[in-house]
Amino acid sequence: MTRPRFTLRMALVLTAVAAAVAWQGSVVQRRKGALHDAMGYANVTVIPGDRGAGSRNRPNAIRQLFGDESILSIFLSKEVPEAEVERLRRLFPEAEVERRELTVPLST
Repeated sequence: MTRPRFTLRMALVLTAVAAAVAWQGSVVQRRKGALHDAMGYANVTVIPGDRGAGSRNRPNAIRQLFGDESILSIFLSKEVPEAEVERLRRLFPEAEVERRELTVPLST
């Protein structure tokens, strides 16, 4: 019985594919972590959405398999530092990320 033979080219292709999948997974984990951290702020509103089924704002298939979703808007309270707002803008280029004067409705 002969052993399967792999060429150097095949090994490089498989390594590149594995690296691309791992990179997409790390992007998803950073985005999920950032949303989780943002929820720790006093007033945060996150509105998921993909702006239409055929939109270019949807995550690619690999990121969707990892559970990524498109975020339409992230509204933060004015107390959130500008550095955090910029970080969220970089992680969520498809989203409208802004600081607003947010009010919490009083329960009656």
